[in-house]
Amino acid sequence: MKTSKYFSPGEFKGCSPTCSIDDMDQGFLGIMDQIREEVGQSLVITSAYRTKKWELSKGRSGNGAHTRGLAVDFACNTGTLRAKIVKAALSCGIRRIGIASGFVHVDIDDTLPQNVIWTY
Repeated sequence: MKTSKYFSPGEFKGCSPTCSIDDMDQGFLGIMDQIREEVGQSLVITSAYRTKKWELSKGRSGNGAHTRGLAVDFACNTGTLRAKIVKAALSCGIRRIGIASGFVHVDIDDTLPQNVIWTY
């Protein structure tokens, strides 16, 4: 079983779509913990692992970082929290960040373009 210092297996079951902590890359779980440590407050996971079938059903390629357990979306409803997450992610070596009004996406998929920040 894969482990995380700050994120419990139950938190992944609450994601959309539901997933398991075991679907995630263990190294990425460690980076998630580092981000949480630097932010200095609890973070809520809104989306983590997604199956290729689920991604395709949403009109996506089915080959994104979420399908490899290398991505997470953290809920965020203030500019202050958004800035803390982005700063922590960059400090932890994250080179792929997506910013939306309600979440921040971070991933470590090195098969995708690097040194990018995008908005939704």
